[in-house]
Amino acid sequence: MGDLFYVSTGSLISSGRLKPGKIKRVSAKSDQNGIIGEFDTEFMDDARHYENFISVNFFGDAFYHPYCASVEMKVHVLTLKSSKSDFNAKRGLYVASMINKALKGRFNYGQQLSSSKLRDGEYFISLPVKNNEIDWFFMDNYIEELEAAHIEELEAAHIEELEAYLIAAGLSDYQLTEKDYLILEHFKNIEFSGFPVTELFSVCNTGNILSRDIIENSGDVPYLCASRDNNSVSSYIAYDDSLLEKGNCIFIGGKTFVVTYQERDFFSNDSHNLRLYVNNEDGRTKFAYLGIISCIYRSISHKYSWGDSVSNRKIKNDVIWLPVKNKSPDFCYINDLISVVHKLVIKDVVQYAERKMNAYRQAITSRGYDDSGVS
Repeated sequence: MGDLFYVSTGSLISSGRLKPGKIKRVSAKSDQNGIIGEFDTEFMDDARHYENFISVNFFGDAFYHPYCASVEMKVHVLTLKSSKSDFNAKRGLYVASMINKALKGRFNYGQQLSSSKLRDGEYFISLPVKNNEIDWFFMDNYIEELEAAHIEELEAAHIEELEAYLIAAGLSDYQLTEKDYLILEHFKNIEFSGFPVTELFSVCNTGNILSRDIIENSGDVPYLCASRDNNSVSSYIAYDDSLLEKGNCIFIGGKTFVVTYQERDFFSNDSHNLRLYVNNEDGRTKFAYLGIISCIYRSISHKYSWGDSVSNRKIKNDVIWLPVKNKSPDFCYINDLISVVHKLVIKDVVQYAERKMNAYRQAITSRGYDDSGVS
């Protein structure tokens, strides 16, 4: 190692002197590239700064750093003895991986790696050579191929994820049609009216299966509680089928007023929970139910709390405000509107994933360095 690199160390600076700043600080930690934060060390006389180097902590973990960073005392610093222009991000990553391979498992708290061991010990790294010289260009090409393969894998996963979203949504694509735009535009002219709960729904209490009586993850039927997490699904269980609740309904957590749509048949943990089934057939689609749930929240969620929880008796006296057409609930429009909103949500997810992919590509291709050395 000492034939290829100058070996030095960082310096001790008490944490109380470190103020937030812009210079990364490399510590002996074995994750996050060893970085513990960014501090204002630029004008500290006892701070040691390096750039375009490899850090090796006392466990033997190596990380490449293209940027200027200050380094802690128990961190060893490797800087190339030959021209620094021979060292760029791809080469630094390649060499750091070879150092990790050479030192892996040799050091721990009881047997720490020292600078003298690193410099003078018989720790050899395997590097490609050409004409008896280190083949830096091979490293460039090798890392580029790995990066290209990784990007290809991510893009394939991205496409697979998008297809899964579309299949789950029952869509062929997420592009809005002319009809979809008209549905959104029509929302400006929608009128709402209040309807008694008993006119809209059949209201039932659920059964009561205590958590102590089930075996978690013992089956594939949703076991519901009153939590907002995971669409109120606490686990998936096998249990007495005679206690199954019919799905395609609105589920309300009796003590928390968490309102969710349950597509599948389910078990319930508490008889205070409620099931609401839309009386009108047009309102029994998934998207219609999701839209109705929003209307329920807007209409009556302010009335209920843990100390004054919803009940079968109370909710039957409530009024829910819904979009209307000819003075009746317009369930078809609710369905169409939520279907379009669903497309928009998927579109946002796709665009977010594409931004992440583009940012990753940019990070891979730039790194702050060009292919010939330090920029």
